[in-house]
Amino acid sequence: MSTRYQYMSFDKARYILRNKCLPLSHFSRYNDPYECSIEGVYYEELKNIVTSGDYGKIQNIVTKVIEDKSCGKVNINNAAIGAIATSVVNSGLALTSPISLIGALVLLGGSMKLTSKFLNKADSQTVNKIEKYMKKFLLLSAETYTSCFSTTNDNLLMWSHYADSHKGVVIGFRINQKPFKDNPPLRMKYSQQRFILDEQRICDNDIWEDIKSTLLTKSDKWKYENECRFIFDGQKNKDLIIWYDHNDNPVIKLSNEAIDCVYIGARVSSGNEKMIKNIIETQYSNEIITKKAKLCHTGFGIEFLESC
Repeated sequence: MSTRYQYMSFDKARYILRNKCLPLSHFSRYNDPYECSIEGVYYEELKNIVTSGDYGKIQNIVTKVIEDKSCGKVNINNAAIGAIATSVVNSGLALTSPISLIGALVLLGGSMKLTSKFLNKADSQTVNKIEKYMKKFLLLSAETYTSCFSTTNDNLLMWSHYADSHKGVVIGFRINQKPFKDNPPLRMKYSQQRFILDEQRICDNDIWEDIKSTLLTKSDKWKYENECRFIFDGQKNKDLIIWYDHNDNPVIKLSNEAIDCVYIGARVSSGNEKMIKNIIETQYSNEIITKKAKLCHTGFGIEFLESC
């Protein structure tokens, strides 16, 4: 049986176990700035400029990105640049607008490489092809959500970074149960190069595969996480959404058998440990392995003991 693990705070674990649900997130909210970035501009940097309302700086960024992305082959007047800057502010950096060739180039995260030869064609068919692709890409990206897992449950750094410095919990999920059964988490590709969107991909027009490739390409500095991602098409699977959280992210239902095991952090209080055990005992009829993490006396490992 394949199990994937998610490191989390105690409150999130209690929320998931009580409600038998899985909260999802949009990739723009993740801690890696390259999850939602424009080449040459960090997401946080752009967000701060947008928040400040400095349209001059926004217009300068828009101009620079257009020049970089188009190899200097795309010309756009100041009025259009101003319109794009306004769209960036009004969209709150959402990936849904503006729906245009230039706007898509500006807001698209990751590395985009369209050769001069491709752009030099400058015929309406090429422009329409790119614009149509980008429109679909942006709309689908805006409705795509993820949940991150690991193949390991005893990573010391992960316990520290994602499980509230060992005061949190790791939950193991069975990926042969719903909602993972027909859409299992996919392994992350760790690389020194960002995902490249070139003309071949645009001509192939397989938008969903390109979005998955974007979401599954990460710097090799993150390799220690052994990450895999559950990628959820919110537009296609609306029937699986049971409610939305305070950030307007979808929360989906877990089957009763989806949770395989629960590992309670070494620094979790005895009261919180009892609370987790009580939820499992009263709300789940199937057996869920519950263990307490313990820091080793020698070295830097973690071992798991039966929860008392």
